[in-house]
Amino acid sequence: MDVLNKSYLVNNFKQKLHYRIFFFGSLFFIILIAIIAIAFYTISSREIRNEMLDVNLASMDTATNYFEEQMARYDEILYSMLFDEQFISSLTDRGNERLNFAAQNYIESKMINIHNLNTEVIQGVEVYTYWNQRHVFLATDRYINYDYIPNQDVIHQAIQFHDSGFMLTREVNDFHTRERIALVSIVLDWSIMDTAFDLLATNTDYVFITDRQGDLVYSNTDQTASLLANHTDLMVNATQGTHHYNVDRFHLFTSVIDDYMQVNKVVEETSVFRFSQSLLEVSMVIGFSSIGLYLIFITYFYCSVIKPIKALANNMREIEQGDWSLDHQPYQFRKDEIGVLNNNFIKMINQIKYLIETQYRSELAKKDAQFKMLQNKINPHFLHNTLQTIGNSALQEDGATVYRLIEALGAMFKYTLRTEGCSVTLAEEVRHIEYYLFIQQERFKDRLAIDLYIDEAIKDAQVPILMLQPLIENVFQHGFAYKQDNWHVFISAEKVFDDVEIRIIDNGMGVTEQRFAELQAELEKNDEQDVNHYYHIGLKNVNARIKYMYGHDYGLFIKSDFKKGFEIEIRLPIVREAR
Repeated sequence: MDVLNKSYLVNNFKQKLHYRIFFFGSLFFIILIAIIAIAFYTISSREIRNEMLDVNLASMDTATNYFEEQMARYDEILYSMLFDEQFISSLTDRGNERLNFAAQNYIESKMINIHNLNTEVIQGVEVYTYWNQRHVFLATDRYINYDYIPNQDVIHQAIQFHDSGFMLTREVNDFHTRERIALVSIVLDWSIMDTAFDLLATNTDYVFITDRQGDLVYSNTDQTASLLANHTDLMVNATQGTHHYNVDRFHLFTSVIDDYMQVNKVVEETSVFRFSQSLLEVSMVIGFSSIGLYLIFITYFYCSVIKPIKALANNMREIEQGDWSLDHQPYQFRKDEIGVLNNNFIKMINQIKYLIETQYRSELAKKDAQFKMLQNKINPHFLHNTLQTIGNSALQEDGATVYRLIEALGAMFKYTLRTEGCSVTLAEEVRHIEYYLFIQQERFKDRLAIDLYIDEAIKDAQVPILMLQPLIENVFQHGFAYKQDNWHVFISAEKVFDDVEIRIIDNGMGVTEQRFAELQAELEKNDEQDVNHYYHIGLKNVNARIKYMYGHDYGLFIKSDFKKGFEIEIRLPIVREAR
């Protein structure tokens, strides 16, 4: 029972257009939702990330400028001491103990004055004099300490870092001899950076300061050490300016300050996209709204385009089964392309009925009966496949392609309805084939490649009507039947001496040597009586028509290479007058 139900569903899916509309429509809805959600999520996430980068780069620049301003401010305080001549002279040996004692008092008072400028930030002031190797340190409690440090142990770094702050050190040189006589230092608390840290830090971000060797000197979190573990090389190699690095699951921003230290900020990737969930929900709402509008549109499109095409396909199926009544035609009064297609179809069927009832019976005994049958025989499978292609294009909302397909099919109908004469110009025959190939190209898309070349000198030459279509149909029905893709058809028409030579070459499966011999024998046999009863369009019929119209020197000549392709050469005399 399950097998029967499955077979029933498969058959209905293959045979019923509305089943495919429902299936592919539902598939399209799902894909549309996914595309809208993914696109909206991707775009919004990218915009959030870009905004995060811009904001953090700008805040890093602002914080860096603030740091540099603060450093410059306290540098000026140090340099104010260096331009005090009395202070400078107090740093050297004055020659006697009394003067040296007075000089020491002046140094201490100067240190107290500097410390009093900002007792919350300035943790201490230090002076080291080389002549007596004495180190004087003024702490926050204004208690002055004295140490003895040998000259060789003195640290001459311009900046030194401590747990609670950092120390700026400047050399003092004699005004006259330029000899280094002392070192003056000011110890600053990290609170000097609070404003900048407030600007940079958030609840989820990490801000810290490192020296130029990548060693941590200050941080607002205990997790900084683990963050630094594998990425110190990025900070050590950083140049002047603000830089951004995307490492692991973090964004690292770093900015160098006066080539002594650098400010770093780490932003976790998860915090960047914390609004993505709400954006995804918004994208889903937009997606479902779009699908609702699409359902309204597809319903209208189904009723106005797909349903008429389905009715036309049903009429064709009835005709294929022998019912030529065409009693119900609800779309014959439409003025658009659907109406044109429907009316042309009705005219074509009426004309075929007329030909069957009158001409076919009266002319069946004549030698050109085969030609009339060939001219008016409609291939329902080709029409059915064409309408399927039109339906698929309509489902894809490709109105331009639907119009061109209907226009091509209508032109083919009009061409097959021609009753005057049995020959046309090569240009007219090629134009008919171009319509046929266009429909096949739309049907098979990239699987099919077509090359067409027509010599301008023979475009007005007369050829049998509907000569090329049967041969090209054979290419698709037999040559490409067992070849999945990479189809190539080459068609050329050239003047060779006083003849027209037309070549049709395909890269299909070709035929075996045995089958090729059978075809060759049939073409050489040229049994015209058999042609009158052989009701199909193929090599033998076209060959017989050509020989009937132009003689036995002309006709079809074939070549084949099994599994590589098939070639047909059509040889005709150049005739300028219509028959």
